[in-house]
Amino acid sequence: MEGSGKGLYISDISWDAPSGGSASFRKVKGIFLAEDPVVLETKNGNLYMNLRLSDRTGRLPAKIWDNVDSAYKIISESPYVSISGELRTYRDMPQIVIDSLSPAASGDIRIEDFLPHTPHSISDMWKELKRIIKGMRTGAPRALLDAIFSDDKVRRAFKHAPAAKNVHHAYIGGLLEHTLSVTRLCKEISAHYGSINREILLTGAILHDIGKIEELSFSKPPIDYTDRGRLIGHIALGMNIIERFMALVPIDSGSCDAQLILHMVLSHHGEREMGSPVVPMTEEAMILHFVDNMDSKINYIQQLKRERPVKEGAPQWTAYQRLLERRFFIHDMQQGDTVANNDVINGGDEGLTGSHDHADDALCGNTLWK
Repeated sequence: MEGSGKGLYISDISWDAPSGGSASFRKVKGIFLAEDPVVLETKNGNLYMNLRLSDRTGRLPAKIWDNVDSAYKIISESPYVSISGELRTYRDMPQIVIDSLSPAASGDIRIEDFLPHTPHSISDMWKELKRIIKGMRTGAPRALLDAIFSDDKVRRAFKHAPAAKNVHHAYIGGLLEHTLSVTRLCKEISAHYGSINREILLTGAILHDIGKIEELSFSKPPIDYTDRGRLIGHIALGMNIIERFMALVPIDSGSCDAQLILHMVLSHHGEREMGSPVVPMTEEAMILHFVDNMDSKINYIQQLKRERPVKEGAPQWTAYQRLLERRFFIHDMQQGDTVANNDVINGGDEGLTGSHDHADDALCGNTLWK
C-alpha cells in the first residue's frame, strides 16, 4: 500500500516474532501522525520520548532516544512527521525506534491517509439501520427517529462520527457501526423476551450515543474531544439533541415513552462511577447497558487481533491490557482444534485472577469506554 508521498502505511509494517528470539529489525520510512508525545527521563537522567505513530490503517508505539527536544518542538508545531527508523520489539510487542524525524512536506499530506475508517461500507450500514427503523410500528418512538434523521446535519454527522477517541470504534463510521451492532443485538433479544417493549428498546439502542456527534471532533486527525464534549459529555449532549427533536415532533417529554427513552440514554453506562447519572431501572435499559458494554469490549479485542494477527494458526497472548486488567488469548482456531497447553486455562502470566463506499465516505466538515 505504499504511496509516492506517504510512504509506508502502518498495515505495511510486518512483524514476525520467531519463537525464542526477537523479531528481525526492519527499516521503516514514511509520513505518519505523531500522537500523544511524552518526554520522560531514564535512570541516568537522559531524556527520551514515548509516542504513537498512526495513519488510517492503524497505529504503533514508538520511541525517540536522541534529539528529543528538537523532535518535541517539531511535533508541537505539526503532528505530521516524516520519520525513518527501525521496527523492534519491547516486551514481545512491536515498536518503532525513530532515528530521524522532520516535518512532513505539506504536498505529501492527504488528510484521508491519516483518519482511521470503519472496515465496513457506511452506505450499506446506513441502509440497514434505515430498514430497521422502517420496520418499527408507527408511534412516538418511530416519529422521533424519523425527525432526528431527517435533519441533514445530524444524519451526516451520525453516519461519519467515531464512537470514541480511543479504545473502541475509534474511527470514521465507528458510531454508525457500533449503533447498528447494538441495535441488531437488541432486536434479537427483544424477540427472545416477550415482555420487552421492542420499539422503546430499539429507539434507545439507536439514540444512546447520539451525543457523540457533538462530543468528538473528526473532520481532521487526530480524533479528539470538542470543548463541548469535554465540558458536557456525550450523555448530556445526547439528551439535549433528543429533547430538542421531541419538542419539534412534538412529543411530550413528560410522556411515558419519552421518559423511558431518555432514561435509557442516561443510564446506558450502567453505573454512576462510569458516567451515568442514573442506573438502569427498566428491562430495556438493562438490556441496552449490557449489549453496549459487550459490543465495545468485543470491538476492542477485535482490534487487538488485527494489530497482532495469528500467523499460521499459532495462537498467542497479547500484552497485558490495563483497561481490562488481563491478557487476551488471540487465536484463529477452527472447530475441533485444541489448545496445545494449559496456558489459556491458567490465563498466561497473570492467570484468571490477575470495502469502502467512497461516494458516501466523504467526511463531514468520559468514561473508560466512552
